[in-house]
Amino acid sequence: MDGLLAALRLALGRGDAGADARACTGIADWTAVARLATGNRVRPLLLKGLASAAKRVSESGLEGRLRNLVAAPRVRGLRQLAALAEVSGRLAEGGIDSIVLKGLPLSQQLHGNPLLRESIDIDLLVSPERFEAAEAVLIETGWRQTRPDFRETPKRKRWNDRLSKDALFVRSDGVAVELHRRLLENPYLFNAPFQQLWNEGGTQTVGERAYRVLGDGHLLSYLASHGSRHCWHRLKWLCDIAALLSAADEQWLARSLAHCPRGLATALGSALHLCGQALHTAPPAALPGLAANGMRAQLIARIARRKWAGEHAREHLRGWRWVLAVLADSSVLFTLKMDPRYLLFELVRLLTAPHDFARLNLPDRWLWLQPILRPAVWAAQMLAGRRAHGTAGDSERGRAA
Repeated sequence: MDGLLAALRLALGRGDAGADARACTGIADWTAVARLATGNRVRPLLLKGLASAAKRVSESGLEGRLRNLVAAPRVRGLRQLAALAEVSGRLAEGGIDSIVLKGLPLSQQLHGNPLLRESIDIDLLVSPERFEAAEAVLIETGWRQTRPDFRETPKRKRWNDRLSKDALFVRSDGVAVELHRRLLENPYLFNAPFQQLWNEGGTQTVGERAYRVLGDGHLLSYLASHGSRHCWHRLKWLCDIAALLSAADEQWLARSLAHCPRGLATALGSALHLCGQALHTAPPAALPGLAANGMRAQLIARIARRKWAGEHAREHLRGWRWVLAVLADSSVLFTLKMDPRYLLFELVRLLTAPHDFARLNLPDRWLWLQPILRPAVWAAQMLAGRRAHGTAGDSERGRAA
């Protein structure tokens, strides 16, 4: 992990260039670094950072392998570039305004290269009133909806729309579009009205096309809120904050904070705490009222570091360790903002979980049983995971014999 962080600091132009270059050339296990970069979706940034410390990489013959490492995200990025132009164009033809969240335009804005920030899908925000119309445009254009994946009824749809921020569409070549009806799952953390985001937004040119993006007044708040809700479990999101702060001046920071809603102190504090520790990046001016070293910010930072190293990924955990990982993630969500409406939303979402509608497939009149049966669903998931793990272990032992 230390070698990966050193390479990322070199890519972002932060920290001590000499010390970080020595740390990169001293990496012993390149396979582990490549695995961590893949999991954290920072492969292009890793290669950029190693370019300034590449002597030992070239001598060891690993340069070609590292370039192959970024081939997959590059191809996906080029496909996304074509798909983004097509989808945004079709939406505009239908009279539907859309804002691109993160992705290729953010990479262009932060790094001057749309392919340097690795993205797994295209995030598009539309007005809630135009969400169904946007879904219809995507389906007519050949995209297949994969989330939500349950049998829709009016009651289920109402619950899903209240508790989920998006729907996922996939094309035959694997490119995915995440269509957002709002910025975050929990609208009580940070959720400016679409029209305000549109009016105060900016434009970013990628290739030969200009896209509507979040403006200076909302970008930092959104990135900090999004990363904190996910415990910063991908270094990619922290690199976004670091790159944003590196290019910021005091005036930009003042504009961002002026639009920052109340209650984001923990989200911004955790971002600053981790940026300072891991990427040696600090804002250009002191931020009053943000406890970057506060207890809640440090809790998020501890969980994030374990996730970066792959120690906290739920898919690799079994039994009580899986339960502890779920509790740790939930503790972050319930400490981000001390607001009754925010906390009640998180509780309802935890107990109802629209993504479990497909597993239980209850009739509408029995949906009230969903919170009661959720522990049984968890137990079944854990048992299935344990059996799969055991079967894989038996196969490995059979091959060894």
